[in-house]
Amino acid sequence: MTYPWSSGEVLTAADLNVAAGLVRVFEGSMSGTTYTINNVFSSTFRNYHVNIANFGESSGGSPTVNLRFRTTSDDTRAVYAFSQYGHFGATPFNGGASGQTLLEVATISSVGLSSASFDIMNPNLAAVTAVGGTFVTYQQNVVNYTLRTSRGAVATTDAYTGISFILGAAASFSGTINIYGYGQA
Repeated sequence: MTYPWSSGEVLTAADLNVAAGLVRVFEGSMSGTTYTINNVFSSTFRNYHVNIANFGESSGGSPTVNLRFRTTSDDTRAVYAFSQYGHFGATPFNGGASGQTLLEVATISSVGLSSASFDIMNPNLAAVTAVGGTFVTYQQNVVNYTLRTSRGAVATTDAYTGISFILGAAASFSGTINIYGYGQA
């Protein structure tokens, strides 16, 4: 079957794998201080989109949210670099670092009013993996919303199959996460 489809045609998994648009490959409820998703990236899709709704944590603080890519275990080498720009309420900030053992992407609080929307490019290819997106979070330590745009890269050509989200505090995640593959019609 070719895209676009017409009424009465049977849509197969093979059709979805080559179709344009987003195809959900994972849905879950975040919990624990580290939330790991295995076998979510494959050669079926080159790029992925991640949405996290009702994002929060249990400590009552405002810990950072970090991520690491993984195959059979987290890649803990100093191969991550990130850059961020945003606002704490009306106060602007920027920052970043390279040669890190994880990628910092956001800061969240226990209110659970945070959300994240970001793309992951090339995680399962022998190419540099890149991350970019927007995080809207409520931070109790500044009693305000934080708007953050984060970009990052992993300076390897490893083909990753999974991802771990790590809180920078002794807390537990909350939120619903969906990961979608970008179709390549």
